[in-house]
Amino acid sequence: MDVFNVKSYGATGNGSTDDTGAVNAARNALVAAGGGALYFPAGIYILSQSITIDMTGQKAVSIKGDGMEVSEIRFTDVDGFRATAGAGNYWLRAGGQQFAAFHASDLTLSTTSTSNTRHALWFDGGSLVGRPMPSPTISRVAFRGATTMEEGWWTGLVIQDASNSHVTDCEFIVCGAEKFKGRSIVYWTSANGKDATDHTITACNFVYGHTAVLATQYCEGIYMTNCSIVGVKYGVYWDCGENGAESLLAMNNCHINAAVRNILTRGVYDSSISNSLFYNFNSTAGNSNGSEDWIAIDMNRTGSTTITGNIIRGCGSAATSSYENGIVIQNANNADRGMTILGNTVEKIKNTGIWLQNNTSKIVLGPNAYAQCASPFINSGTGNRILD
Repeated sequence: MDVFNVKSYGATGNGSTDDTGAVNAARNALVAAGGGALYFPAGIYILSQSITIDMTGQKAVSIKGDGMEVSEIRFTDVDGFRATAGAGNYWLRAGGQQFAAFHASDLTLSTTSTSNTRHALWFDGGSLVGRPMPSPTISRVAFRGATTMEEGWWTGLVIQDASNSHVTDCEFIVCGAEKFKGRSIVYWTSANGKDATDHTITACNFVYGHTAVLATQYCEGIYMTNCSIVGVKYGVYWDCGENGAESLLAMNNCHINAAVRNILTRGVYDSSISNSLFYNFNSTAGNSNGSEDWIAIDMNRTGSTTITGNIIRGCGSAATSSYENGIVIQNANNADRGMTILGNTVEKIKNTGIWLQNNTSKIVLGPNAYAQCASPFINSGTGNRILD
């Protein structure tokens, strides 16, 4: 892969000079060469314009530095990087089709913006025909404000119409001045049939923000492992729309500390949530949204799901919200699907530890462990098997 060092095109990385022109020159050389790596050596690079890279007809394209918090790209009140792609069956390697892919690694993407509009890194395959571009990979990238907590990205990372994306060892602080402002990762698929599948998030840290991981209809397959999400309003928010149905959310060995919903899904089937910690952030002093209702795992229109080996801890009698429940399952009555909730420890819940609401069936509940819950569980469904 050809390497295009931005300093070879006049960038200084001194933290004060506007390096936009030099970075654009390096970007233009990369595109003309048919791909390569846009390389930022150690330093702080000031950019006053968004940088777009057209992936159409390219080989693999990378944006890389010498390390997180070593190579910092500091955007002023503008969007950051955007990778776009034109039409093509990018999953085919034969017939002269380029196997294009996008990578970003070993960088800090910072912003001086205090607005609610700026995106740090957007991978946009929205105009593609056929299967979308494969495997955007984001590794060891920090997303944050430049110098103060008043600054922050509205969205850290957008993955649009892409297959098999991987986000690994990244850090997100997107809150700006408000604790519950901004989204860290957004998965967006624009239409059915784009086959945007299998997104992995591994060993990432999320601090503050409105939502850590937001997904929409036609997105399929989110796998989270060894991640920490602290001080958010929503941990994972995946709404497939009123009539949509996708799968699967797989979460293992994670920690989510959220003020409203640690996990919220609507129309997500075939999921597995295991060996994770879910806490109510409403117990935190000074939390301005502390009176909102809280549910650790809130699932509507689900099936074939296992929730096992988790620890769920609320605030109990000290909860500032009027409504606090551990697990709430709604509309899980598909005849060909079953659900298992077992081996969980549910503690200090002001209302109900686990609530199987009306229109639920074929759920195996228990055995689970309960402590200091006003009501350990409620079964309002029919045909559920209760072992607690």
